[in-house]
This record gives sequence, structure tokens and C-alpha cells, in this order.
Amino acid sequence: MDKSQLINRYTELAHRRSELLLSSPWDPDVERQDRILCQELSALEIALRASAEETAHVPTMLGLREAAEQTGLSYDHLRKLCLQGEVTYIRAGSRFLINKEKLIEYLNNPGQGRRKEARIAK
Repeated sequence: MDKSQLINRYTELAHRRSELLLSSPWDPDVERQDRILCQELSALEIALRASAEETAHVPTMLGLREAAEQTGLSYDHLRKLCLQGEVTYIRAGSRFLINKEKLIEYLNNPGQGRRKEARIAK
């Protein structure tokens, strides 16, 4: 099921549970039905959280100026690291957008950039 189907199913079950609890006198059968609905609602909640966590990780990208401000490195040095393949980046027109997590990783482990890994792989 995709996220919208999970949400629709959750809404349907929550509505059904409300109707069950409001319209029926309390008896063992109602309690059993309520327990089943609660179990399925819990499973759907877990699936929705997992779906949200999967889509939640979008890499943080920084422009060269932002990266320079945050790291203290110069704009030119960061551009040079990009062009040499030392840090992960993408081009958006003429802008360099650097992956913040990969930049931090590079700064914590200098000399172990992508370029050196690429040489080993060849």
C-alpha cells in the first residue's frame, strides 16, 4: 500500500471504531471487535511512521557561500574541492550545491574523498 492508501484505510478503521463504540452497548463481542480494530490501527500507524521515515531523508544541500560561512573554508577552496571530486555536489545551472553530510564527513576525514575511492575502484 502506498501512503495515501494507508491513510485512507486508517481513517476508515477509526471511523468504524467510533461507530462501534457509540452505537453498540458494551458486550464481549463489541470488545473483541474493538480489540481487532485497535490492533489494525496500531499496525497502520507503524507502517505510516516507517513510510514517513523513508521519505524524510532528503540530503541537505548548501551553496558554496553557505558552506564557506558554516565551515570557515573559502569559497574558492570549496569550489576547488568540488571540481577535484573531493566532496559530493551537484550543479544547478551555474551553482554548486554541496551535500552537507558528505562535506562534514570529508572534513572529519580529510584525504579520504570520493576521488581517492574512485581510483581504488578502477
